[in-house]
Amino acid sequence: MFRNVLLSLAVMVATPAAAQEIPLVPLVPPELGDRADAANIDLNGVWEFATSNHTGGCPGSGPGFAMAGLMEIAQSGGVISMEVVSGAACDPASMCSFTGEIAEGDLILWNSDTVDDEGGKVTNTLHLVFQNNSLAQGVGGSLYVHPKMSCTWGWSMLVHRPEVKDGEWTPGAAGQDGD
Repeated sequence: MFRNVLLSLAVMVATPAAAQEIPLVPLVPPELGDRADAANIDLNGVWEFATSNHTGGCPGSGPGFAMAGLMEIAQSGGVISMEVVSGAACDPASMCSFTGEIAEGDLILWNSDTVDDEGGKVTNTLHLVFQNNSLAQGVGGSLYVHPKMSCTWGWSMLVHRPEVKDGEWTPGAAGQDGD
């Protein structure tokens, strides 16, 4: 994501830590009714994402803008990682890598890194609530802490497995039928 977008999405921390050990951006997931337990879903593979309802920002920057692209989730045992593959420009590149865990049936992803030469640090968090094995909704948040100020961003997020027909990706087509 542009510098603000980059502040919005990120991936993997250099030294992975349990979610409770890093300062997560406070998030309130959507009320979706029936939920699928992410622990019972094979999360591995490519997922399509789209963001909306961006809020917040720092002085001189807006709340961000809607994004859409692909992310790849890898899960091995209790270790989960997610990489933003397209749809966001991450500066530094580490902001496109997330570490994650399943907490109370939901997927929580986070990252944190220094993003400027003044010691400004961003922590990003995504909280995804699965409705079934191919569709999740959630919220994301970013916290930027600079030696002289801090600010936050927030957004809504839809994640689903992309539909591929005859080797071609059909953006936005998957996950709409309750699979």
